[in-house]
Amino acid sequence: RWNAPDDVNAQLVQNVIISSIVWICVSVGYMRLRDEGIEDGMTIMGEDGGDFPDFLTRMYPGIMTVMVVILVAVRMM
Repeated sequence: RWNAPDDVNAQLVQNVIISSIVWICVSVGYMRLRDEGIEDGMTIMGEDGGDFPDFLTRMYPGIMTVMVVILVAVRMM
């Protein structure tokens, strides 16, 4: 069987670990570049968005929630 339960569980664990490592690396890179002005001139739909002091802290939980929902949905299939 191509979707044996043990294989699916191993695949899910691998996806969770790899996804977590990637997002940690992205977060660390973003925080390091933030001091260098990565958010300077950032716009929202072409308009000045103002100051984004906590852009990562607002977006990170939302993105991780979406990823968890996707991983859980894949596991339930």
